[in-house]
Amino acid sequence: MLKRFLMVFAVASVAVVGCKKENEVAPVTTPTGAVAADKVRLIVTVPTSTKDTDKLTLAGSFPNESWDPKKSAKYELKRNTATEYTIDLAISDLPKSGDLEYKVVKNVTATDNSDGWKFVEKTIDCKELATNRTVTTPATQGGKSIKITVDAFRNTGTCGD
Repeated sequence: MLKRFLMVFAVASVAVVGCKKENEVAPVTTPTGAVAADKVRLIVTVPTSTKDTDKLTLAGSFPNESWDPKKSAKYELKRNTATEYTIDLAISDLPKSGDLEYKVVKNVTATDNSDGWKFVEKTIDCKELATNRTVTTPATQGGKSIKITVDAFRNTGTCGD
């Protein structure tokens, strides 16, 4: 009986997986459970115009990547749903003192001909953020989640250059 169940389950699984469209990104679920004591989880809500193929990363005052979006691949956010991305940042990647300042950027590559800020986050009315986002480091944030909302990205939707 168990053998028959497993065979039916295997066939059904193959059928369901085979229904996925080409280039379709399967959403994952929001990480659950406690955040490790040596990490900070950012939960980022993005505009509905964000495509499932868009790659979001953080550019900021990281010790080795200091504000260079082209070096931000290490800080790529994972897509959970159409409008939610997350990243667990290791405390060891944050500045040893002071705050981590950062912004969310979209679709930056190391070989990008632009300066990497072509699709940086903006306010709802397409203006620069008044201040950079911050994470207080290191000890006070370990094991915590921080929720932020990106209202818009430069050069997308209603926001121009």
